[in-house]
Amino acid sequence: MEKAVDDIYNHMIKTPEREFAIKISGLEIYNENVRDLLNTESVGNLKLLDDPEKGIVVEKLVEEAASSHQHLRSLIGICEAQREVGETALNENSSRSHQIIRLTIESTVRESLDCRTSFVASLNFVDLAGSERAPDTHADGVRLREGCHINLSLMTLTNVIRKLSAGKLSGHIPYRDSKLTRILQHSLGGNARTAIICTLSPALSHAEQSRNTLFFATQAKEVTNDASVNTVVSDKQLVKHLQKQVAKLEAELYTLYPLRERIQQMEMEMEDLRSERDLAQSQADELRHKLEVQSLYPLELPHRSVDNYLSYTGVLPTSFYAKELGDCDTATNARTEHSIRHSSTPPFVPRCEVLKHEISSEQLLEEPSRAPKLEVLYKSKLVIGGFCFQDLAFRLFRTRN
Repeated sequence: MEKAVDDIYNHMIKTPEREFAIKISGLEIYNENVRDLLNTESVGNLKLLDDPEKGIVVEKLVEEAASSHQHLRSLIGICEAQREVGETALNENSSRSHQIIRLTIESTVRESLDCRTSFVASLNFVDLAGSERAPDTHADGVRLREGCHINLSLMTLTNVIRKLSAGKLSGHIPYRDSKLTRILQHSLGGNARTAIICTLSPALSHAEQSRNTLFFATQAKEVTNDASVNTVVSDKQLVKHLQKQVAKLEAELYTLYPLRERIQQMEMEMEDLRSERDLAQSQADELRHKLEVQSLYPLELPHRSVDNYLSYTGVLPTSFYAKELGDCDTATNARTEHSIRHSSTPPFVPRCEVLKHEISSEQLLEEPSRAPKLEVLYKSKLVIGGFCFQDLAFRLFRTRN
């Protein structure tokens, strides 16, 4: 143990760029009761708890921070002094309990601008009490009971090692059958590297125990663990790191604010262009619909030559009305001229209509009985195609009389 401690501090000296912190805790398992070795007032049985992050922890176990090499040695000495020992027929100072001293080492990079990530490792020094045979130790009473608990915990440890050496086909591993195996669960079959030092006697009388010890060591060598580096981040360092990240993101957001306004402006322009596109599309659809209707129902006009129409544009001279109407009063002439000038319909009449009315007038001249009809025709101002033919009616009426 002392050599391991010296090696730890030598490594700390050779690595000045990192900051180290060492904590120590000690316990013993005596008659299946867990007792704190650093707390002299601890006399009760400490409970074992399952922690999702740390694994198996001992409730209310004192953990001291070592400030120096000498301080750590003194704390280890306190743990050694608190351990239970007793005299038997084979050993004057026989260990009556299993002792576990745990060193927790944490290293962090000095003056790191980024989030400070720490490396954490635990080093367990386990001193197991040796197995005992009652006929050899001549133990009775308290010593016999102590020997029974020691042998029972060692047998459970042997079963666990045998199961672990079998690999995945081992089935259930009985860690909870003993407090020793439960505390050392992660050291035996978890994220750890395990080294076991076995001691045995060359005496012929202890040949069976030596054989069992060698068999236990052989099985322990077959156990395969998957060790990895444990990295942790303290809460304070994590909070500082997250605050820096938030400040950095806010600064980037402020630099992108003008770009955000430009994006919004472009979105508004795109919306206006979409509106114009929809309006043009609707107009195109309406025009396409009209063209389809015209293609289905074309407006067919008969082909007529210019000579098929009798047309006149402009204002007729006053002499025309005087010559055609003769003695007709001036008011009637003015009304006729005004109707021609202000008619919204162009003054054109098909020749067929004129011929038809000339034939009708000849028939009226031949048949005197139609004189009343002629008078009505004259008074109603014969209109054909929007053109006033009052002069034609007047000539017919005058010829008849």
